[in-house]
Amino acid sequence: MKMTKSLRCIFVAACALFFAQSTFAKDRTSLGLAFGGVGFEKKLTQSATISESNVSLPYTQTVFNPDAQLRLDLPLADIKENCFVSLSLGYDFSWSGYNSSGLTLFEDDLQTAHTFTMLPELVFAKGDFRFLVGTGLSFGISNYESEIKTTSASVTEEYSQYLFSWDLELGAKYHLSEHLIVFTNFTLSMPFVCLFRDGKISDGSNSMGYDDSNTNGRASMRFIPRAGISYMF
Repeated sequence: MKMTKSLRCIFVAACALFFAQSTFAKDRTSLGLAFGGVGFEKKLTQSATISESNVSLPYTQTVFNPDAQLRLDLPLADIKENCFVSLSLGYDFSWSGYNSSGLTLFEDDLQTAHTFTMLPELVFAKGDFRFLVGTGLSFGISNYESEIKTTSASVTEEYSQYLFSWDLELGAKYHLSEHLIVFTNFTLSMPFVCLFRDGKISDGSNSMGYDDSNTNGRASMRFIPRAGISYMF
């Protein structure tokens, strides 16, 4: 009974927010879809032969993973004639894959990431243009799977990564019509907590779990450019 009452209160509050923003803010609610890429520095290793010995040389490389974002913008209240406050709720899905094969080795890697963001924004209006700056928090869940096979062995590795980040976003919008908007934005995502959980390694016959770990400050900063289109209700 208490849970039902709480859910009812949340639903009423959400409806009140939805209708209130249409009354007091310059723009209306909009739902958009954007595509871009998640860029970050990835740590890699490269095998080399030095003095007739095989060694692994660590290095870093900037990589981009494809990214798709579903975005809900809720204008809240006017501040001045050409400035208002908005709340952006976003869901991002990004992915990366790698596979390699040879006469004696096969490798297949797959990583998928789900990220949820909540960004209060300050929006400046000039005619049909909107310029915005926002800052807030994001929570990401990444799932990693890797399989390496040789002629004599097979090793699989799986783990999940949980990332809490502080985000800074700059963006621009242009109103094509009463309902259609094109937009672009650039986000800097700075992780402050990174957790590895549910990890396990299997060599085909034995499965070896490993402990969850907290790796504060070790995750790379993300930079995410996007472009998309929105529908204003």
